[in-house]
Amino acid sequence: QRIYAFALNGQGRTAEALQVAWRSVTEHPQVYLAHHAYARLLLSAGQPQQALTAANEALRLNPAAADNWVLRGDVYRALNWWDPAEADYREALRLQPDNAAALNNLAANRLQRGGTRGVIDGFVGAGRLDPEAAEVAHYNIGAALTKWLRLANTCVIFLFVVLSTVVYGIRTAISAYRIDRPTATEITGVPAE
Repeated sequence: QRIYAFALNGQGRTAEALQVAWRSVTEHPQVYLAHHAYARLLLSAGQPQQALTAANEALRLNPAAADNWVLRGDVYRALNWWDPAEADYREALRLQPDNAAALNNLAANRLQRGGTRGVIDGFVGAGRLDPEAAEVAHYNIGAALTKWLRLANTCVIFLFVVLSTVVYGIRTAISAYRIDRPTATEITGVPAE
């Protein structure tokens, strides 16, 4: 049923996919993969709160599965809960150090938070661990570089505006000083030679 649910979702039949996945959860409540699949479909359908419940149940049933930790980290990220997401990705990497999804998503989480430490390394590492994820890793590296270049560009423009304002202020002050200062002729009454 899980495969059928994902096939339906791939065809854009999200409502039907969710019904099939829910039926799988109700028929097999002790199978963590049923809850995992349901959570993944809920998340892709834009329902992260409901996905969190299903992801928590998958984790309760099998806390040793690194993919369950990655899934819940993804749900937390969708909810903008950065710290719990990072903790879950780290737990997934502790359980399975070569988990490309956990490494990539940990880096993406840091990038979304505005961090720079280890972001590129995380994306590169994910691409090395899973060649199928290399395209996503390259895209994410480009996104990280674009974000940082935009920030650098904004900083340069800001500095230019500040410096221009300071230079204009100095020139204005010098001009005002020259205008207000009396000339030698005004002071002595004798024209300067």
